[in-house]
Amino acid sequence: MNEYIELKRRISEMTTDLTEKLSELKYQKDFSDIETQKKVMECKKQKEEIDRLILEKESVEGIIYSIPNEKYSRVLELKYIKDKIWSDVAYEMDCSYQTAFNLQKKALEQYETLKALGCRKKIDVELIKNYLWSAKFSELQDIQPVILNHPITAGYGVMFDYGLIVLNKDNSDYELMKKIFVYHMRTSTVKLLEMKKIRSKRVKKNRYQVLSLDMIDVELKRRGLYQSTGGVLSA
Repeated sequence: MNEYIELKRRISEMTTDLTEKLSELKYQKDFSDIETQKKVMECKKQKEEIDRLILEKESVEGIIYSIPNEKYSRVLELKYIKDKIWSDVAYEMDCSYQTAFNLQKKALEQYETLKALGCRKKIDVELIKNYLWSAKFSELQDIQPVILNHPITAGYGVMFDYGLIVLNKDNSDYELMKKIFVYHMRTSTVKLLEMKKIRSKRVKKNRYQVLSLDMIDVELKRRGLYQSTGGVLSA
């Protein structure tokens, strides 16, 4: 959140400075001289820079408001957007100071996840279950392939290195994928391996069976990733 704090500081300082400059120009009668024209151009450039910074600030706020866990989104809103001190954050969250601080830590994990996913404005992110989210990928920007280096079959979604899967709501098979993943995540590894063995032997497979077989592989890989990283995402 240091970037957001710095953005707010710069916007405030530049806005105050611009207001003073415009106040001086307000009483200027002759705008034809070179010095006055330079001041006008400086004010114009400064206004453009302020507008750019405001867009960056609104982008950060959009990510905060997109966090699927309401408590996590709320704690960041109170602390950073509304500039509350920790005692006031705890009071409004109806929890202890330490709990509020711990919520912030978990909230920042989800913030960074959404940022890496390409979220640059407020979008609808669904928290289906632990380690399974969904969002419309058409609303996302510049997804970072270095972090998202475990793509799911043909645009179904993406998987992070720590085992979080984000399904693409734009995909026509979304509802079916959602049901399959929820079921697979509830199923033991032994059972999944048995299902994979049985379904792989079938010569003729319908669309559901092909998709389910692909998703078994994804879920097994996800569990390997989750175990290898210790599960860093707080759901």
